[in-house]
Amino acid sequence: MMLICCPECGKEISDQAPTCIYCGYPLISEENERISKKEVQNDTSHPLIVPVESTESSQEPQVDSKNIDEKTNSFQSKKKKRVGKKVIIVIAIAIVIIAVALSTPTPEDTINKDVNISVFERSQEEVVASIADRLYSIDPNYTVEEDVDSNTVSTLWDVNYDGQWTGTSFSFANMPDNPEIPALSILCLNVKTGINHFFNISKVALMENDVQNRYNSLGDTDKDLQKLFDSVTSNRAVEVFGDTLLECVLMESGYVLCIGDATNNDSYSYVNSQDKTTPFSMEAPDPVVYTGSGDDVIEIEPPTAMFVLKITGNSVSNHFGVKGYDTQGNPTELFVNTTEPYTNGVTIDSTFMTTTLEIKATGEWSITVIPVQSLEKIETGTLKEGSGDQVFLISGNPHRANITGNSGAHYFGVIAHDASGRDVLVNTTEPYEGSVIISSDAVILEVKSEDSWKILLK
Repeated sequence: MMLICCPECGKEISDQAPTCIYCGYPLISEENERISKKEVQNDTSHPLIVPVESTESSQEPQVDSKNIDEKTNSFQSKKKKRVGKKVIIVIAIAIVIIAVALSTPTPEDTINKDVNISVFERSQEEVVASIADRLYSIDPNYTVEEDVDSNTVSTLWDVNYDGQWTGTSFSFANMPDNPEIPALSILCLNVKTGINHFFNISKVALMENDVQNRYNSLGDTDKDLQKLFDSVTSNRAVEVFGDTLLECVLMESGYVLCIGDATNNDSYSYVNSQDKTTPFSMEAPDPVVYTGSGDDVIEIEPPTAMFVLKITGNSVSNHFGVKGYDTQGNPTELFVNTTEPYTNGVTIDSTFMTTTLEIKATGEWSITVIPVQSLEKIETGTLKEGSGDQVFLISGNPHRANITGNSGAHYFGVIAHDASGRDVLVNTTEPYEGSVIISSDAVILEVKSEDSWKILLK
């Protein structure tokens, strides 16, 4: 007996077997099974036969090479057919995978999906679901939840982030001063935690009423929203974009943005109207003054909106420090840290989370909590001169700031604040004179200095 390789599976089997014991493949015909073992041992030219040692002797039978070649060719032909079928199957599977991938919406598709029916002609459930989808595509931490505890006339929907309320909600109501116009109202009820989320929900809500599909991306909505917010003077602005009416009202505690249907009332054909009577009280709250002497820790009650601190102390020129903490005891801002007298310096915690102040002082001090609405303005195109720490509201849309200061080579910092955070324009302990870029979105300018300075916004 000798061993040969199965043409199908390649495993070694007896040359006497009619079929492969492993895969069942039929072997050579009976007439070729009489091949001499000795002859086969000497014939190592065929790739499917593996010679083994044998002491048997016999006559040298003739191998039917023609028969073997025919079977080999037949096997190779079958193998090619099998390979061809496999390739076709693989290609078909690849085509299906690609088709599924192309048909599956991406986060960008969800965010920027077009609408054909305005929010005022769709069910609230459908609009809420669509808003939730868009917000989730911006950030999976967003969820929308019905506020079952709300005492409002209409249903209020809370926007949560990572399971926590953002301070931003929305409802289906009417324009603040015209009950005939339906509106999707976005409320920013807590500026401290919700202002950035307020901008996101505002963009999404505006796209939900974009029947003309003019906003191909969230970035496109930024332009119109920024135009609206830039025009919020006298605490109110109204803009019309196509068939969409946007009305923004600045409250003590935040913002209300109403997105209405401008076709419902022709009287809303004006842009940036300032002469409408707002139903919201915009009178700035009174400043709150705290006084004391020496080291102390005090709890402050800041206004519900943005605020600054005006501080005076250290007349004896010892060390004077004022440091802020939030409700969890985490540090927020080092408001004052000096050995010089500090008089009427205005400083800000850009997170607006400070609730506790730690004072290190010798002698008397006073700290006044002032709402941002009461701040002095720095006008674009007008030179502003001053000294010490100050905070200003920016008027206009500057792109550049010419800054000079810090002649005494102390610390000198100039910081611009907008809705997305803070941008440090100058940060030095050397005398400074230069020109820097400032974002046109900046709304607050903070100066930290122990010397005189000059700033011109352009």
